[in-house]
Amino acid sequence: MRRGKQRQLNLKNRVDAIYVKIERLQAGIRAKAEYPFRIFTRQVGYMKTRYRALAKSTAQITTLLALGNL
Repeated sequence: MRRGKQRQLNLKNRVDAIYVKIERLQAGIRAKAEYPFRIFTRQVGYMKTRYRALAKSTAQITTLLALGNL
């Protein structure tokens, strides 16, 4: 749900309060899943770069993810 739509909800209404709780749970799960990828992209330097050679990039990504799992 978009921020503007969420602001329009009435928290005194039970259904709207449930929607807010669901959105909050989804955001927490999304944040936990995105955090390792954020760290990885910062280490590799892929924030605003174009595609390099695909074989080289794939090898580098695989190595870094394997090291991250240690």
